[in-house]
Amino acid sequence: MTNTQEPNVTITSFTLWNLLKGKSSNTSAFLLAVLKEEGIVATLKGKRHNHEYIESTEFLEAVNKLIQSTVDLELEVNTNNKPSKNH
Repeated sequence: MTNTQEPNVTITSFTLWNLLKGKSSNTSAFLLAVLKEEGIVATLKGKRHNHEYIESTEFLEAVNKLIQSTVDLELEVNTNNKPSKNH
């Protein structure tokens, strides 16, 4: 979704599926659930599987604040495939 997304376009998990081709079949539904929880999409009245884009200023403000912060988002990856002796 971008800021240019038309507000009257119906969004379904299938709409998002094309963005995630080759991934798990549940990934687009999971992404839609996250967007709904964050207030970026809302279920259309009487349409259980159809959603519409809602401009979430609260979410965008939080994301912009994170972008401007000095938080370190680097992921530490452990390439040691051996299980630890403590587990």
